[in-house]
Amino acid sequence: MNHSLLSRFQGSLFGSLIGPKIIPSEGSFFTWKTLSSTLILKLLENGEISQQDCQEIAGNIQDLKPGELILGTLPLILFFHQEPSLFWQQIDPLIYHGKIVPSTVEELRCGLEILRLIFSNNFQISEQVNLINHLAKISPPLNQSLNQIQSYLAEGTPLTEVIKLFRQKTIEQPTIFPLSLYCFYRTPTDFRLSMTQAAQTSNPTICALTGAFSGAYNSYSGIPRNWHLALEQDQSLSLCYQQISRLWAMWAGVGNCALIEIALENLGITSTVDQQPHLSLKLISQKEY
Repeated sequence: MNHSLLSRFQGSLFGSLIGPKIIPSEGSFFTWKTLSSTLILKLLENGEISQQDCQEIAGNIQDLKPGELILGTLPLILFFHQEPSLFWQQIDPLIYHGKIVPSTVEELRCGLEILRLIFSNNFQISEQVNLINHLAKISPPLNQSLNQIQSYLAEGTPLTEVIKLFRQKTIEQPTIFPLSLYCFYRTPTDFRLSMTQAAQTSNPTICALTGAFSGAYNSYSGIPRNWHLALEQDQSLSLCYQQISRLWAMWAGVGNCALIEIALENLGITSTVDQQPHLSLKLISQKEY
């Protein structure tokens, strides 16, 4: 499934924000949504996150729950998906100063890998086993949970049973990311069904993560039109939509991002993995097809 990179960016961020609309959560004062908004603004201002930015932000993120670090740093994942080493260079000080627990960092590692593959058009639904094995190798602490998810998908285990089995786990065993992956992978080409399944977990973070993965894979145009109405009726979502368009423009090398209109959604860009690094791109010419 080949979509414009901008539409994937928009779909991922907007998909993540739909989750809290389905299952509201009070959360901490400094939620992952606040972190995401802060990082977008910092990137638009400077094109990077400085050490000072990290120190200012870090003191507020210690209360982030499992899975929320992926959602909060989604703008950085989008911006540096082509260059994982630069992503970790940006995020490591934040993790260090914020004292993020190792299991949450491992979830971030896997979330980055999935989104990186999707954005570079190297994510193959038919290679489910290879992908999950790959994730288990790059993140050994999640090995057991990921292998169980692979078995449940292969056996067609009902979601209600999977939820029940994961709730029996000890607190040391990560469950947020694997369950989000399960909800996405059951119906990868149907955003609505993936979100409906995620809602059955009654966990807003699982809903948001599932939305981020499915939104990236199906793109913004793959999100049902009636859910687009939320964008038109919610000023914060509308602002976020415009900001991610500007962030994409900055990533693509457009000079004055402040002048970018939402009409940019009609533009596409070939995968940088197939051509050259985005910093040297001279032309934006492909439309979504």
